[in-house]
Amino acid sequence: MLVLAAALVGLALALGVFLWRLSTLFQVDGDQRAAALFLLLGTLMTLQGMTIVGLAWLIVAVSRAVLRHDAAGLTLEHPWRRWHGEPDGVRQAWRQGPWLVLEIDGEWRRWYVWVKEQHAALEQFRELLPAGAWLEGAGKRRYLVRTVLPPVLVAIGAAGLLGVWLLSRMGPN
Repeated sequence: MLVLAAALVGLALALGVFLWRLSTLFQVDGDQRAAALFLLLGTLMTLQGMTIVGLAWLIVAVSRAVLRHDAAGLTLEHPWRRWHGEPDGVRQAWRQGPWLVLEIDGEWRRWYVWVKEQHAALEQFRELLPAGAWLEGAGKRRYLVRTVLPPVLVAIGAAGLLGVWLLSRMGPN
């Protein structure tokens, strides 16, 4: 899957280089609409490549995370990273559909562990967590709104400003 994503990104980059070289054959001569369209096309192709790689990474990353508990503590393992510590190191944990989501002190990324059919194991894990670490209901919604909504609003605002700027540049002079 990752090889396919890399091949598609390479194809998109090759197509971008081809279009850039092709655009040098045509003289734009100050045509701002053509330049803006070229920038928009290049941006869309870049975003397409980033989306393909991101989705491939997400599929591999979340599908292989493993959570283990033994006398030595908690262990989270995944192909690219590993964490081992005490249950007190779990800052926040909640269930998101079939996934157990964990935020660990000192880690900037969240851990996603597949727990769809493991109700008994999930209850045992909840008992290990420090007080207030397990989120559900209104507390979970407040936490997610506080952590997820600001970056989404910033991205929407930036895209809107970029769109307004592009439209103003493409308008009649």
